[in-house]
Amino acid sequence: MAKPDRILSKQALPLVCKVGNVAALGFAVPGPKLEQAVRSLPGKQKEAPVVKSRTSDVWRLTSDQGAHVDGHDEAPCPRRSCRAGW
Repeated sequence: MAKPDRILSKQALPLVCKVGNVAALGFAVPGPKLEQAVRSLPGKQKEAPVVKSRTSDVWRLTSDQGAHVDGHDEAPCPRRSCRAGW
């Protein structure tokens, strides 16, 4: 069975980047926590806009699994994103 498309490598945005703030993007202002909505992409890839309530900044975080679990290894694995301080 063939692996699904490499969606993350086809997008113009960096794998982790600030994409704006809550007011500019029309998101609801979160409480004193991080708010996120994870989107599953084909295969093992994920993408999540994360709102940091203290600053109202919105960041794009992505993850992908390695080849040993049928991922493309194009982004940090999910636990590496967590260790980055999010």
